[in-house]
Amino acid sequence: MKEYIHRNMPLTTGVARALIRDLFTGKGYVKRAEIIERICEYHTKNGGTATLKTQCVSAVRKTLSDIQAEKHPDTGGYWKID
Repeated sequence: MKEYIHRNMPLTTGVARALIRDLFTGKGYVKRAEIIERICEYHTKNGGTATLKTQCVSAVRKTLSDIQAEKHPDTGGYWKID
């Protein structure tokens, strides 16, 4: 199994962006709450620095907001990562 490259790192927006791309590209529409939950859980379970739930949620929400501003219209809480 490949070692998690974000091991011992906090969940930043850069890490969240990489994980969103890795875990959700091509998965169709996914609710924002599911993306947040999966990213936070995946990061911690694979050796990322544990963060408060609020910090994790903030990092993922900020990342999704940035992605939306770049290329995605408002999707009513559902996201499709290309």
